[in-house]
Amino acid sequence: GLYQGLVPSLIRDAPFSAIYWGWLEHCKTSIISANPGAPFTTIDYASGSKDVVNGKEVAGEGTVQLGVLGMFVAAGSAGVVSAIVTHPFDIIKTRAQVSEVGGESAWGAALKAVRREGPLVLYRGLGLRLLTILPGSGIMMTTYDLVKRLDM
Repeated sequence: GLYQGLVPSLIRDAPFSAIYWGWLEHCKTSIISANPGAPFTTIDYASGSKDVVNGKEVAGEGTVQLGVLGMFVAAGSAGVVSAIVTHPFDIIKTRAQVSEVGGESAWGAALKAVRREGPLVLYRGLGLRLLTILPGSGIMMTTYDLVKRLDM
């Protein structure tokens, strides 16, 4: 029916988001602390402290923030880690949605697949998923970050 695979989708998406946002913040902090001034970061003098020298206001130290490359790497990494952890739920969801066997639960179909094909069946297609998740996450968050900076 229309809602076939809904529960496995929710069980995949909730942990994916929790892992993604947590890992994204971890990566952002790690990149900033490991690479101040490197190509992964930029210095935002506009938000830094202002000093007055000879009667003129000049930028102080500024704040280190992620550059475009840093945000892309952080977001792409967060997407990859989240996808690896939640991929088995994606397999379960997909099999439930395309199942022609009426009455069989998603978990029953997953258990049957693991018994028949082995536990690695839950990671089948992971490479292709990562090929979409990595650039998609990177582009999405980098674009969001750039648009957010324009609003300031």
